[in-house]
Amino acid sequence: MRLLHTADWHLGRPLYEKKRFAEAERFLRWLLDTIRERQVSALVVAGDVFDNGAPGNTAQELYYRFLADLKNTPCRHALVVAGNHDSPAFLHAPASVLRALSVQVVGQIARDPADDVFLWRDGDGKPEMLVAAVPYLRERDVRLSVAGENYDEQLQKFAAGVAARYAAVAEIAAQRRSELGADLSASIPIVATGHLMVAGGTAVADGSGIHDWRVGTLAGLSADIFSPVFAYVALGHLHISQTVAHRETVRYSGSPLPMTFAEAGAEKSVVLVEFTGRSSAVQKIAVPVFQPLKTVRGDLAEIARQIGECRDPTWVEVTYTGAAVLPNLAAQLRELTVGTPAEILRIKNRRPTAEPTVDETPPTLDDLSPVEVFARQLDAENIPAAQREELRRCYREILANIRKGS
Repeated sequence: MRLLHTADWHLGRPLYEKKRFAEAERFLRWLLDTIRERQVSALVVAGDVFDNGAPGNTAQELYYRFLADLKNTPCRHALVVAGNHDSPAFLHAPASVLRALSVQVVGQIARDPADDVFLWRDGDGKPEMLVAAVPYLRERDVRLSVAGENYDEQLQKFAAGVAARYAAVAEIAAQRRSELGADLSASIPIVATGHLMVAGGTAVADGSGIHDWRVGTLAGLSADIFSPVFAYVALGHLHISQTVAHRETVRYSGSPLPMTFAEAGAEKSVVLVEFTGRSSAVQKIAVPVFQPLKTVRGDLAEIARQIGECRDPTWVEVTYTGAAVLPNLAAQLRELTVGTPAEILRIKNRRPTAEPTVDETPPTLDDLSPVEVFARQLDAENIPAAQREELRRCYREILANIRKGS
């Protein structure tokens, strides 16, 4: 049996002013073709299907059309779990309808963990896999709020609650497998999902706020929460494809498209898992580049040289580091793209000078994490350095409480 693992589609997310629906559509078509070519039996989407909780019509159309087209592939089962960018209620609303397409959706955890453990059967009705579906877990899902708790105590109890949930679904799945009888039990793998930050994971430090696990319930959790009973754990949230704690069968698939210029040039992939009984063999499949991104850096001549290297329609982020003062920098840089397939989306002026550096393309809130916004406000108010650490600690606690309440 072959399972394909993907996550972090972020349908509807723009790159600055650029819509990315064409890229997303091409990726989804490629994914369908890959499922057909590789004879994939099951698909797992491990969260962040959409970029926000109220996706627009085009993003929804891409998602539902893909699920409908999935019916015309060898894929017998599909599981979609919510990520932190998804609205649990919105994602789960059509769950009963999607079951007719053999698609199971888990927006938020059930009261009884047993309701989130599914037995998948092959075309002849024979059991072939057990799945423990765990979506993004919010604090209210796994712990009770207690007055007077500090930030560290909240994180510790949250981590304990997440570990307890994974332990519960692992125990239930193992019990259900044993109830199938010795012959079947020996050949049935158990797969789990998750959308969370595991300690030691590598993320993209670009200030985009996409991976702002430093506050609230995205704090890094130990890989020990994943029981050895799981033959494979399909994770989402980090955009770089990677294993967890050197365990080949506990993986982030990474995002299929680069979400920011910090991911430009990084290979994107999905994960193909082939099961032979309870054993699994893992293989990454590279996702084609549907829209090239390029970061260029240097003086005007160097930037012109690098832009001239673009052969396909390319979105470019420019960092100017030349010594010359160019008051009309943006206009001069955009003149360099005339007659080329390059289009500049962002300009940073980092000319070596004693004066503050300038971002010719001002950052939006999408570019900044809540912590970075707060840091800028501290600078704007000229808060003394001695007071800042305590203010930052209080701010992190406020953010944690907001996330808990949401």
